[in-house]
Amino acid sequence: MKRFLSGALTAGILVLSAPAHAIQIDLNFNFDPNIDPALANDARQGFEKAARFWETRLKDDTTIILDVGFAPLAPNVIGQTGSSSAVVNYSVFRDALAADQTSGKDKVAVQNLVQDDSLSFFTNTLGTFDGGPGISFDSAGNSVFSTIDNTALDVNTANLKALGFTGLDGVVDGSVTFNSDFEFDFNRSDGIDANAFDFIGVAAHEIGHALGFVSGVDFVDQFTGAGPTAEFVRDVVEDPANADFFRALLGLPADAVITRDILANVNIFEIVNAVFNVPDNFNAVFSPMDLFRFSDLSFDGQGNFLGFDLTSHLGINGPLTFDDFDTQFANRTDIPFFSFDGGKTQIAPFSSGSFNGGFQFQFPDGTIIDLGGSQASHLIEVFGVISPFGIMDPTAGRGEQVDISAIDLAVFDVIGFDIPLPATVLFLGLGLIGFGATQRRRQGHQAA
Repeated sequence: MKRFLSGALTAGILVLSAPAHAIQIDLNFNFDPNIDPALANDARQGFEKAARFWETRLKDDTTIILDVGFAPLAPNVIGQTGSSSAVVNYSVFRDALAADQTSGKDKVAVQNLVQDDSLSFFTNTLGTFDGGPGISFDSAGNSVFSTIDNTALDVNTANLKALGFTGLDGVVDGSVTFNSDFEFDFNRSDGIDANAFDFIGVAAHEIGHALGFVSGVDFVDQFTGAGPTAEFVRDVVEDPANADFFRALLGLPADAVITRDILANVNIFEIVNAVFNVPDNFNAVFSPMDLFRFSDLSFDGQGNFLGFDLTSHLGINGPLTFDDFDTQFANRTDIPFFSFDGGKTQIAPFSSGSFNGGFQFQFPDGTIIDLGGSQASHLIEVFGVISPFGIMDPTAGRGEQVDISAIDLAVFDVIGFDIPLPATVLFLGLGLIGFGATQRRRQGHQAA
């Protein structure tokens, strides 16, 4: 299975020297032959420097292989990444994390992993989408979710290599292609040109996706609510010619009419697997990073864990303003957030999906913009409102030099990579950052 992500970047905090044992990233170059040779050489060196960003921050003794390209892409896409992955039983992956503890965060994360071999997730359902800001709805307009159990994860091969899984020598772990039509600055030593994008920072972002910064919520987003495949699936299910099949699948009486209210209470994977005639292990779309994705949906009123929040939504009615930002966004817990201590500490919010996520924000001059609605395989983008949380933010600004943050590294640390930095330093700001970041405005570009 391959996930295709597009995006860009954000904030930098740390500069590290190379660890004693560093990960090695080998690049296979596949550039458009019509690209100007001088520009192609700049791009080649930029990719190599971006790979070095990660090589100096990850100390896993393994080799990651990436195909990289430089060619014209769609007008709004800076770069795109395809990740190679494999289905792994959760219990096997959990045991691998337990055997690979090298930091304080690793220990906390492992102690808080689900000990059962089955995982509980909250996801969107097909339901009825009314074109509004929510996700799936019943006839009364109530948003609805499906709770599913899963025993397997979809894990990037780069992540598996970092954890010491065998049989992956020579496997190409992903592909990264950059849009040669964009104006890039390849030299970070004198800052980034005001009209250009930071090539090395954007490349490091895309490599981050290939390494494992991915979420199965993007699948949920595509197949539910306003997702591009959701309406097709709903039409197939509601087609009278298919009625007998789906009545049998859903255990309904022979004379039952399949309505969207019924679909609102059905596991999305059960329907999708049937529509596309795929095996049950197609359920394995959630990633290691999703083991650290929580919200208030994850707990009952007594604080007992119910399931990971893998819904594509934010549950915010907007537009918000600066005056109500802290109460309606910064302090909300129904926004999915990254946490490695079982959801006790909210470190940074995740993005919520391109099709069903996001909310509106209104500036004092009346300008309204859409925020937080990028692919879920990112930290949230609150463009122009608060400072970015890390390089895995989904957008980049012209003239903005971006770097890897402590939050980025914390995610990679707990999903199985080794970080050559004392835990006490990495904890600086984590948990304090939460959702209450400094307000500022910046200019950026949203990748498609």
